Amino acid sequence: LTKYDLENAKEGQKAEITFAGKQYTGTVSRISKVAKTNESGAQVIEAEVHIDNPDENIYLGVEAKVNVKLAELKDVLLVPIEAVNVDTSGEFCYVVENGIVARKDIVTGISSDLYTEIKEGLNVGDMVISSFNGDITEGMMVTAVTEEQ
Repeated sequence: LTKYDLENAKEGQKAEITFAGKQYTGTVSRISKVAKTNESGAQVIEAEVHIDNPDENIYLGVEAKVNVKLAELKDVLLVPIEAVNVDTSGEFCYVVENGIVARKDIVTGISSDLYTEIKEGLNVGDMVISSFNGDITEGMMVTAVTEEQ
């Protein structure tokens, strides 16, 4: 686990394990209290995951991909992670209002690899700029193009 995952990680959380193309479910059984440095030089915390239904295809000592469900929220506003910007004033998104780029300061919540929860600052239906083809500045005139989900 990274230091960013640590505040939401708890023993007993569910996990999905992928090993040799097979999917397994599991539960976080222990979280270490000692940080270590991984091969990339990042500080990480080791966690152990108990596999619920192991079979003959599990081999000890071989790496597997493990995703731990750190948090789950329903009915929240999400934006693509690349739409969230940060400067010295805090986090913000660029939106299109009447064909003009506007900055909206935001408060974020949890994130996945793809999306970030927006707790404050945006509303459902706001046209958020998530891909940049050059310099975007507040007040710039633009034509919005929507992406298919």
